[in-house]
Amino acid sequence: MLESAWVDGCTTIQTTIRIVVPMAAPGLAAAALLSILFAWNDFFFAVTLTDTNSPTLPIMVATFMSNEGLFLAKLSVLSALIILVPVAIGIYAQKHLVQG
Repeated sequence: MLESAWVDGCTTIQTTIRIVVPMAAPGLAAAALLSILFAWNDFFFAVTLTDTNSPTLPIMVATFMSNEGLFLAKLSVLSALIILVPVAIGIYAQKHLVQG
C-alpha cells in the first residue's frame, strides 16, 4: 500500500494521512476503548491511592456494604451509573471498531 502511494506520487505526509492513519484507526479505537475500560474499572489503585474525601465510583459502591447489610436501591442506581459510561463510549466507538 505504501509503495503504491509512492508510485502514485504521494509524499510521506500524504501517505501517512491518506493510508496509514485510516488503516490504523480501528486498532487505535480498540486500544483507546480498552484503556478507558481498564482505568474505569480499576479498583485496587483507587482503594489505595484515594482518600475518603474524594472516592471514585467503585469505592462508593464498596461503601454501600456495611455490617447492617446492603443498601440495594443505592447500590443498584450507582452500579447502573458506573456501567452507563463505558456502554455509551462503546456504542459511540462501535462504528470505528467494526471498520477494521
